[in-house]
Amino acid sequence: MSQYKVHRVRFIQHKPKATISAALDVNCNPPRLAVSLDDGSIEIRDPSNHFMVDITIPGQNGRTAEHLAWNNGRLFSGGLNGQIIEWDLKNLVPKYSEDSCGGPVWCLKFNHKKNLLAAGCEDGSVRIFKLMSHGLNYERSLHKQESRILSLAWSKDDANLVTGGFESTIRIYNFESGQIVSRITTDGKGDENTMVWAVEVMDDFTVVTGDSKGCTQFWDGHTGTLLTSFKSHEADVLTLAPCDEEVYSSGVDGKVVQFNSRLVDNEKKWTMNKNIQLTDYDIRALVCFKNPQTDRNFVIAAGVDPYLYAVPTNKLTIAKMKKYFNTPTDVCQVAPDANQLLYRSNNKLNLWQLESNQDLSLKESKQLLEINCDGDDHIFCSALSACGKYVCYSTIGKSRLFEIEQSPLKLNKIYRSLPPLSKIAFTPDSRYMVGVTFAKKLHLVDFQNENEFELSISKIKISLPYRFLKVANDNETIGLVDAESNIFIFRISESGLEYASQVPSVSDKISSFTFHPQSSRIMLSTSAKDVFEFDYKEGKFTTWLFDLNDAGIFKKLSRDHHLLNQVCVNPVNPSEIFVQAFNEFGKLLENATVDIQSKETEDQPVTKKAKKSMNNPLKTINSFKKLLHFSFNNQGEMITVEIPQSFKEMLPLPLKRKRYQK
Repeated sequence: MSQYKVHRVRFIQHKPKATISAALDVNCNPPRLAVSLDDGSIEIRDPSNHFMVDITIPGQNGRTAEHLAWNNGRLFSGGLNGQIIEWDLKNLVPKYSEDSCGGPVWCLKFNHKKNLLAAGCEDGSVRIFKLMSHGLNYERSLHKQESRILSLAWSKDDANLVTGGFESTIRIYNFESGQIVSRITTDGKGDENTMVWAVEVMDDFTVVTGDSKGCTQFWDGHTGTLLTSFKSHEADVLTLAPCDEEVYSSGVDGKVVQFNSRLVDNEKKWTMNKNIQLTDYDIRALVCFKNPQTDRNFVIAAGVDPYLYAVPTNKLTIAKMKKYFNTPTDVCQVAPDANQLLYRSNNKLNLWQLESNQDLSLKESKQLLEINCDGDDHIFCSALSACGKYVCYSTIGKSRLFEIEQSPLKLNKIYRSLPPLSKIAFTPDSRYMVGVTFAKKLHLVDFQNENEFELSISKIKISLPYRFLKVANDNETIGLVDAESNIFIFRISESGLEYASQVPSVSDKISSFTFHPQSSRIMLSTSAKDVFEFDYKEGKFTTWLFDLNDAGIFKKLSRDHHLLNQVCVNPVNPSEIFVQAFNEFGKLLENATVDIQSKETEDQPVTKKAKKSMNNPLKTINSFKKLLHFSFNNQGEMITVEIPQSFKEMLPLPLKRKRYQK
């Protein structure tokens, strides 16, 4: 590979987000996994496509999502502010919020008929809400207990509710009467209460609990008697996940334990089967997922550390484990002309000037300014102009546009009638700023003539929310990618904005999208780890990448199962195309070829011998770790942003274990 100057940025203290809870929507095709994070944001992921993030609901100061629940495509959350929220997954805002009437909400669960929602509250009550097409209606409260409800579950016939609490007690309610029909007391240590963090009910009314003693216990729900108890963990069991006739548990020790049931003398017995140590940190969320493509069951775990783990249930081993780092791909933007880097966190923007060979006074990077966002809403999107003169950000509620004066360095607010924007981009000549709103409108700001234009796109079949918004190097072509991975082309003219065309769709979801710097072509990668090139003037795909996709060239790039995050072209040498994954990137030359004999089909897969002898046109580098950003400036210098290894110092301390050595 040729030599390049690299701006290797490792000074940004990016703190990865911890997982609070997770819920799987099995009624959607493909299934969707909702993950709530510790900053109040919620991610909707596709577990069938390498856990690709389809939707991100931005967080808000003071708002948490302690528990999530799906109901036929509708997502609900309960938090410590005492509100139950149904989320608008298109506009990324609450549809409405309902007061729990019982303080902070610690757990949420729908019954099996999907018409009633039970909320476990701080005041010791279980509040029942009826689901309507327009919202939730408060129905009643079950018999109140002495302390907060930490966990709850419905029986298979919805006739009973089982709750776990703070004071060493499991309660079984008759739903019709609202009264407690059975009270089960767990063992405690002296005067300490045993907290029942997790409860699940099996089809035969076996009640499974996980508690603060590290025990996973199985109870007969009919009689309230203990069937069997396992000291399965070194510390608190925080979460349980049933899967057919199996149950999985995990918690503070970062271990996942599998339990199986079997018949012994015509009596059902539970045994502790396998376990796997996924991490040293707390695991707070555990769900079971059946991949519709392979028809295999997986257990999915996430917690304090920024990884999401997926392990097949039939092979619960480290060798079969896949882990996905929670890495946002749009928190960094580069001004390629000014050689500046913008980093976005929840409530502020930081602008850095990168070092330069031309300016001897810039021997190292320095921070130019910091822009703080007022209000509680977190910053949702941001953009920096190529010349470094303009910067814009938006929250769900408002947008702000600034002009940066270089000498002396000064930040001036530009007062424009900007609506809240979902995606923002500047033209390469920095004359225009383009934004797209949730109300399906394209907004254009002309800095040269001090004009604003707006184009309604509501008549075009565009699905919300949007994935990408980019502007080509001709300074007039705009590309917009919607939720269904459809690509729409718009143009900037002297009279404003106009719709041009729609690009033929690809079969998989688009994971990255960019324009070629010196031609009328679009470069994109998909969730299947394929790369395509489309000429929007000629209206056709270029064919040279088809053979590379068939040979699985780009699938070899990301051996750690992560998606392709970026496809970019060297502006100094446009024949060089770079493809970036999480821990590595690769380079290939335009119109590169691969041996026809090495092409892989369903009937005839490529043999190991053929793969070794194949001339791979993609040259890879894996010395970069945990890449937040990869791009070029206009001098052809690489800019990489890596998450420093010191990020673990920002995490809470893991469970202290005894370490033995010789």
